[in-house]
Amino acid sequence: MAPRLFDPNLYRARADYRINGVRRRLVIDVDPPARGEEVLERTNDDIGVTLRFLHEPHGLLVQPQVVALRPNVALDRVEPLVLEQRGTRKLRFFRQGWQTWSGTSSFGTNVAEPRPRGRWLGEITRHCAAPNDVAIGHFNSELCTCACDLAERRSVVLGYLTTRSQFGGFEIFAEDPMRTRIVARLPFEGAAIEPHQIRACETLLVLWGEDPAELLELFASRLGRRMSARVPRARPVAWCSAHAFPNIDEELALQCLERASAGTEGIPLEQFRLAQGYQLAIGDWLRANDGFSSGMARMADEIRRRNMTPGIWLAPFIARPEASVVRDRPEWFLKGPRGELRRAVYNPAWGKLSAAKALDTTHPGALAWVARTVRTLALEWGFHVLELDFLFAATLPGRRHDPSATGAQALRTGLEVIREAVGDQVHLVASGCPLGPAVGLVDSMRTGPDVAPTWSDWLVQRLGGNYELFPSTRNAIRNALGRTFMHGRLWHNDPDSVLPGDQGLALGVEEARTLATVGALTGGSLVISRDLASVPQGRMEIVQQVLAIQDTLAVPTSTRCLDLLAHDFPRLLWAARSDGGGYLAVLNPHDEARKIGLALDAYPLLEQQLREGDELHDVWTHRKYAVRNHGLDLGLLPKHAVRLLPVGGANPRTTPRKT
Repeated sequence: MAPRLFDPNLYRARADYRINGVRRRLVIDVDPPARGEEVLERTNDDIGVTLRFLHEPHGLLVQPQVVALRPNVALDRVEPLVLEQRGTRKLRFFRQGWQTWSGTSSFGTNVAEPRPRGRWLGEITRHCAAPNDVAIGHFNSELCTCACDLAERRSVVLGYLTTRSQFGGFEIFAEDPMRTRIVARLPFEGAAIEPHQIRACETLLVLWGEDPAELLELFASRLGRRMSARVPRARPVAWCSAHAFPNIDEELALQCLERASAGTEGIPLEQFRLAQGYQLAIGDWLRANDGFSSGMARMADEIRRRNMTPGIWLAPFIARPEASVVRDRPEWFLKGPRGELRRAVYNPAWGKLSAAKALDTTHPGALAWVARTVRTLALEWGFHVLELDFLFAATLPGRRHDPSATGAQALRTGLEVIREAVGDQVHLVASGCPLGPAVGLVDSMRTGPDVAPTWSDWLVQRLGGNYELFPSTRNAIRNALGRTFMHGRLWHNDPDSVLPGDQGLALGVEEARTLATVGALTGGSLVISRDLASVPQGRMEIVQQVLAIQDTLAVPTSTRCLDLLAHDFPRLLWAARSDGGGYLAVLNPHDEARKIGLALDAYPLLEQQLREGDELHDVWTHRKYAVRNHGLDLGLLPKHAVRLLPVGGANPRTTPRKT
């Protein structure tokens, strides 16, 4: 048997801190135990660090903690584990983005990690502790990562089993082909520690095995159990008014409600969600603008009267300068180095001359205001689906009311207050949200940036590095594939709308099929963001088809990305059906037509499902493909196309379900 990939060996752990602003470091020489349990303690005059190692049959747990031994200690960073691999193997690495809009994919060692252009964009997509240098073979990953030797089928996954206090992440140094390192980091962001105060660090899990997707699923399952993840049973079908911003008003909303409640054949819409555009200002969530003169409570009543669940959008941790909460309570907001209100995000659609400010979710007054806001929306007005957006704002660096709190703690505290205020029956959807601290508090998590009426555009390519942040169907699909392993284990994945926008038919029919296929197979909800009166019949039939297919899936953890570590943009998705069969989705994400063929021996799961001579029928084109010579040749696939192939089991029902 080949040795494990990145097997622990001698390394140096460290803790970086400051005393009265002077930087210091405690370095610990570590010889990890080969088995069993071991506790290592090291101290100096300032701090003490404890590392507890616990071996499992196929894994290792590392539990660090830090104690201050004198006053005026500010803790910056702890590195509890460093793994090293020597040799010239061609490794690939999985990069988990920090928040929902951050790019997620795998890389080889010969590329540099994509970055958005501009420091302020970097603040949105990357944690402040992540290094800013861009170098070939140097990657950052948040929450978890994976390294894989595809040729020898050896993989290692590292991830944090607790996510309440720090944004645990990893740095991967693969510039030297003879020596590759994975460094686990726990950023404390200069949090103050009182003398003799013990600060627990997040628990780190290392897993070894063959299949990287299987290891990531095992990690997510354990994280979900440890953090009491919320995984809804139902797969809701929702209509959302996002397409109508900034022109949404009460009259248009009621017209759309009439069409949605009347029902569309085979698409039983269960939720009606109002996106941004109803509020007086960003931050004035309980004051409707002149376009909604009857108020939002009445709108919720109208939705319920039509037997649909009302939903509403808000960004609870930001507010623009004109909002009453900013004018009346500036002390509730995060402060910059000169005492100014900390910028959270600039959106020209909200106002061209100023940016929204970041709420300080460690301030008791701010937390009480958030609780009152969501309690009114959910419990008094009856919006039982809350779409919480721009949540990263709570984590931004700045002067907080509680100087001992990290950004992860600030976000977790804010989300805990929201969950406590609305109770367990309200469905929380998170967007623009750093992932870890939300586990156990939200029901659905967006997996990527907004989808768009186009595959990609100049803004995505020039400013977003063609990788993250800006609305992009391409990047939303790639992220949804990369985060498949989280669905049903940490929350319901929400890949955004399967039918976006009303800006013509900029998405071709192949692209529309790909978006709908990936959305249906990887997510726990199906959202339509178009005026139903403007949807061509052909596009509606796509939604009807994937909705019927979604009904046949084994839930909630039935889907796996088979080539997650093999390509920068995965192309193979397997979704198990409740009858024992499954669906194989094969994508061509490239910008030109490509010949696509699969060698089954490269995918053990497919080897188990397919036999020589099996004939597969594509759901979309009705073309037939046969298994020959232990492979599957799909021929020339158009750019951005997908083939959706039912495999085995009983004949799946692919006719629309009744409304």
